[in-house]
Amino acid sequence: MKKIFPECVVRILEDYHANGISSQDCVCCSSPCCGMPGFALLENVVLIYNFYKKGKLRRKDFTFKHGLAFRDFVDTYFDIWEWSEKNGKNAILFFHPKIVSACNDLISIPGDNDYYAMRAQLFEFNPWMSKGCVFLSEKITNWPQGDTKPRHCILHSKHSSKQIGPKPIDCVFHTCILPKMQKLPEPEVVDKWFSALARAFPGSVRRYNKYIDM
Repeated sequence: MKKIFPECVVRILEDYHANGISSQDCVCCSSPCCGMPGFALLENVVLIYNFYKKGKLRRKDFTFKHGLAFRDFVDTYFDIWEWSEKNGKNAILFFHPKIVSACNDLISIPGDNDYYAMRAQLFEFNPWMSKGCVFLSEKITNWPQGDTKPRHCILHSKHSSKQIGPKPIDCVFHTCILPKMQKLPEPEVVDKWFSALARAFPGSVRRYNKYIDM
């Protein structure tokens, strides 16, 4: 049975989505926001890897490497960023999907400081580099403006908004005020979201190290 989101996570999602667009609006969108995707938790990554091992991880214009062990799969398709509360407690790993370039290279965000600031700066000065998340069905041809070509997250399911699945949980959190007009959370909302995840899914650093040592 799939794991339903903990109540603290559900409350934040409901509050944040209260004045956002509908799920149907999201499904119909051409996904320009997926030029800079949200992060996955270890729980998401394990399920993504299971999809991969079963040969279900496929997209039109990019080929995933065959036969990768879990650690190599994560290193290939994610940037890992560790976050903890200001008191140093409740550390959690966030797995950011890499971005595909026009020539199918995978773009990794350099540095180990503020992941979001580094990523925003990189693509602000080099917008031509981003053709979208590696888990999109096909490339974004005109990022960040977007286009009208239909595409979708290959990890999405009808249950993504209710329970842990392969779709990265931070992509579930994301919404727009109007179609293609992203809602940007205030810093205090971000801290609340991160803290709720760290407490709801504890021990990810230890658990990830256990996975990669297998």
